[in-house]
Amino acid sequence: MMRHRAILTGTFHRATHHNKPLPRMKVQPLHVSGMIHKRLRARERRQVQLWTLVSLKRHMEAEFKFEGMLEREAARFGQKFESVFQHMDWRECTPPLSQTAWP
Repeated sequence: MMRHRAILTGTFHRATHHNKPLPRMKVQPLHVSGMIHKRLRARERRQVQLWTLVSLKRHMEAEFKFEGMLEREAARFGQKFESVFQHMDWRECTPPLSQTAWP
């Protein structure tokens, strides 16, 4: 019975962004390894999602500016141009990061 128990070594795994300091164990239990792995993957998913949201925001800002320039050029040549983004605030189209679907 005792040979299957994890033995505390007296040292700690260093604290990271993902985990608090955890005690080192000889024959580390699978659930501890799984917890560390799960937290690493969750952080990676959040980073990818954040990068995607920032990228979409930049694209919308660029589109907003492009339509403004296009509308000015069309007016200069006497053409009618109906814009999509100029009549609304583009910030209303993008939800705040706190309202996104974070896991």
